[in-house]
Amino acid sequence: MNRIIVIMISLLMCFAARAQEADTLSIDKAIAACLSLSTAIEAGDEDAISEAAESLQRLDMTEFLTLRCKDEGVAENAADSIFAEVIKSSETQRGQTADGSILTKRYSVGVGQTSRFSFTSKGRQELAVVAGPGGRVTLRIHVKNRHGLDQRFDDRKDVRTGQRMRKAAFDLPKDCSNLVNLEVVNCSERDITFVVISN
Repeated sequence: MNRIIVIMISLLMCFAARAQEADTLSIDKAIAACLSLSTAIEAGDEDAISEAAESLQRLDMTEFLTLRCKDEGVAENAADSIFAEVIKSSETQRGQTADGSILTKRYSVGVGQTSRFSFTSKGRQELAVVAGPGGRVTLRIHVKNRHGLDQRFDDRKDVRTGQRMRKAAFDLPKDCSNLVNLEVVNCSERDITFVVISN
């Protein structure tokens, strides 16, 4: 009887460890640093702003060059807030690489508005959006390819009220290009800036 209990506990611990691994993304440090920066700016805490900026500087971040805004009249990198500027200053200038760099791009969106983006991807896709100070967002993600893939990875929690940060991870076919359509919905009662983060 004791042996069965020990085996069951071992299996439960194994499943718990795997669940934790599934929730851990390669972009988590960038997400945490951007959230810290947003919170610090909202609180007006200059020491915390400096600390978050230093955390971002230590990360290997590159501008997400293949992320294209599909909204007419919206300039890329239109965001000019302290939040967006600190993130921009943390990016290297060597362009998008395939070396495991964290990809980021900054935008702004009006109150009650939705910004639409697209990019191509293969294999494991990790994606996050962190809202600037006072912001709350919801994500809609729709992936298609020429072989018939047509799948959604939309948010399902707090869709109307939004959250300060949203993230998703999913596996895509590696043998073809997949088109990822991303919508960022501003659920705040103000215009906001946000950063898109990808692996």
